[in-house]
Amino acid sequence: LTLSQALVASATDGGDGGMTTECTPSLLARHQQHWQRKVRRCAGKVKEAARAWQEAQSSGLQSANALANDVVLFRALAESKGEIFERVDGLRSASLAKLKRRAQDHEAMTQASFDALAQSLDLIQEGERALLEASSLGIDPGTSRRLEASQPVFWTAAPSAYVKKMAQVAACYARELEAKREVLRFLAQVAGEMQGHGFNPTEALDDKLKVHLVVWMLEPEIDLKSVQEFEELYSVENKLCKRY
Repeated sequence: LTLSQALVASATDGGDGGMTTECTPSLLARHQQHWQRKVRRCAGKVKEAARAWQEAQSSGLQSANALANDVVLFRALAESKGEIFERVDGLRSASLAKLKRRAQDHEAMTQASFDALAQSLDLIQEGERALLEASSLGIDPGTSRRLEASQPVFWTAAPSAYVKKMAQVAACYARELEAKREVLRFLAQVAGEMQGHGFNPTEALDDKLKVHLVVWMLEPEIDLKSVQEFEELYSVENKLCKRY
């Protein structure tokens, strides 16, 4: 049997006595083309989202780090015995006020970066939904499941392989966004407390800031292996399909 004949035989064998769709070679071709469009659309969303995510990740880390540095500077200025503060009246208070305003700006920029990360996750989830959207080919559910488990989209990998990989990608980005939400919440709290008259940063606060910055920088929830596997699966299979 040819691959097409085998798929026809497998797809039209209901196995449970239910009604099944007659999978002609023409229908099989349309089903494959339908999934190729869905996978290409999904891959495009993932590529766009990954690029935007990296930009937002970098800008967010930069502004978060700037906020942490200003807290350290605030502590140093508040405790400093420098003669310049004795010679210039009001210089210390003006310097501390400037750091407070900068902290608000840095917190706002980190929030903007977080919002951009959330938009990137939306793109990834749009890509996942593109794979999961119902087919308009009129194939019964049982036959559709069998085709999605066995018919190659491009070369060897069936739709189910893309769906599984994409679910892992979307899940890890969603977890990472929640981790960054916690970092942002802490930074916003520090920036808010910094505006009060009794703000007194300590070494313990410095350590907490470092930990939160490291969490943002490392992106521990991102499963790079799953992301790379999805990208390589699409790239390699698509190239093989075009070449052969």
